[in-house]
Amino acid sequence: MLEAYRGEGPLEVMCHPGYLDPGLQKESSYNLPRVQEYAILTAPETLAYIKEKKIELINYTVNT
Repeated sequence: MLEAYRGEGPLEVMCHPGYLDPGLQKESSYNLPRVQEYAILTAPETLAYIKEKKIELINYTVNT
């Protein structure tokens, strides 16, 4: 997805990373993908890619 992006404005990457615990297992059917997303987002390779491509990470904080 990032390789195909042409840099025209912000790109939102939607994910729901998390730890697998009994509460999550009970309340959500989206369990293992959360663990996989967490592993991807925290992997050293991901950080290296972000730095290499000079990707600016932003959030939805609204300044009022």
